[in-house]
Amino acid sequence: MESTFEKEIDEVRYIMRPANALASWSALKSAMGIFKNISGSEDKIEIGTILQNLGSKEVELIEKLVFEHTSVVINAEKPFKLSSQLDAHFNQHRAHIIQVLFSGVVYQFSDFFPKELISKVTDIGSQLITR
Repeated sequence: MESTFEKEIDEVRYIMRPANALASWSALKSAMGIFKNISGSEDKIEIGTILQNLGSKEVELIEKLVFEHTSVVINAEKPFKLSSQLDAHFNQHRAHIIQVLFSGVVYQFSDFFPKELISKVTDIGSQLITR
């Protein structure tokens, strides 16, 4: 796993740091229950099924893990921890929420899986983000 991962969206830079491996593993195991209920083929997942699970405790664990390990830099100002200004930040940058979460999930969990699987997940995620 890289020591940091950076994603820039609309001149806002998100800097992600790795979470503790066991905390990540625990959140991932919890979230795997969601995927039992997702319908679709290996190349296409039904968006409605994903949306049904957005309010689940499992998804909240993933969100918390990603947001707590992400810092934000806007216009070369001093970085701030995303979790400390979550509402205020995303009220100004609503379109970033899904992109930050998806990038954070791939960054935090990709080293638990084979690269081929991560490639498929990345492809599916890209389709969701560009809709």
